[in-house]
Amino acid sequence: MEPRMHHSLSWVNQSNKANYFFLMQVGNYSSTDSIDYNLVRITLTGCGLSMVGTMLSLFLICFLPLKSDGLFVVGNQCFALLIAQLSFIAAENSFPMKVMCKLSTSVLHYFFLTIHFWSLAYSLYLIIKAKRWNITQAYRVRTLFMVVGWLAPAFIVAVTAVIRGDTYGNDSLCWLSRHKMTRWAFVGPVVVILFVNFAIMIAMMLTRLVLDVNKGVSLLKKIKHQFLTAASLIPVLSLTWVFGVPSAALNTGFIYMFVIFNSSQGFWLFLGHMIGSQQIRSLLFSKPLQENGVMKSELNIVPPEQSHENPDQLSATTNNSKLDTAL
Repeated sequence: MEPRMHHSLSWVNQSNKANYFFLMQVGNYSSTDSIDYNLVRITLTGCGLSMVGTMLSLFLICFLPLKSDGLFVVGNQCFALLIAQLSFIAAENSFPMKVMCKLSTSVLHYFFLTIHFWSLAYSLYLIIKAKRWNITQAYRVRTLFMVVGWLAPAFIVAVTAVIRGDTYGNDSLCWLSRHKMTRWAFVGPVVVILFVNFAIMIAMMLTRLVLDVNKGVSLLKKIKHQFLTAASLIPVLSLTWVFGVPSAALNTGFIYMFVIFNSSQGFWLFLGHMIGSQQIRSLLFSKPLQENGVMKSELNIVPPEQSHENPDQLSATTNNSKLDTAL
């Protein structure tokens, strides 16, 4: 694909080099044509897998009889991720005009920020559940999540557009320019959210470990619980974006890892957070069983209307555990 040019020869849109890495690139990094080619292919393949994963996750959230604030957050994050990746593909492959490139840059800026702010909303959800804060009206906490997930990114994009709108799409790709540090309007919030989410995940894993130690759980089960907790939280908290942190992104290996894991984020979210949930697997398994006369109570599944716990993690039958309630 040849670079597409605006009528003015001073601007060239090199959409043939569009890959996930440039979203977090703030320094000067030069790569070979072969590396660029590989990263573009990985990005397109990963986005395809991710969009399939997000649609499957949304299907499960909509049609399984599970209702929780946690799934509400995950559903919104899946929707934001789906729109962000569709916008990413469209921005770099459909708009040869510079004015459209500027517009698509603002759209990308917003939706990729929403992915991370919804991951922050999930951290907030974990804190609320772990602390057992009693918020009786569900709409109040969900309104808070909506403000964090949708309105906070809109505020950042609006401020950036007003202050640095002239730098939108001025580089070779439809994205925030590195000049005048405009790209930090995306990288900065992402790095801050990553630090917060990492702290929350470590706290949850330590709490899980303490509970297992107190219960006298075997070493093998301790390792299993730690792995399942990490596998569930890493994709929904967007922690794989740490590979794109500027200090790590100078290494080619980190760049490949960043593109592989983050372009396919929706796929890992589906596997780790949805299929990794024992309650979701039990419900999927219970349908054919019920047709053969097996009652739901025999599977020891808590009816959704009687449980306010998040079904995203661990077993629905675990008793009196703060971590089980939180995850």
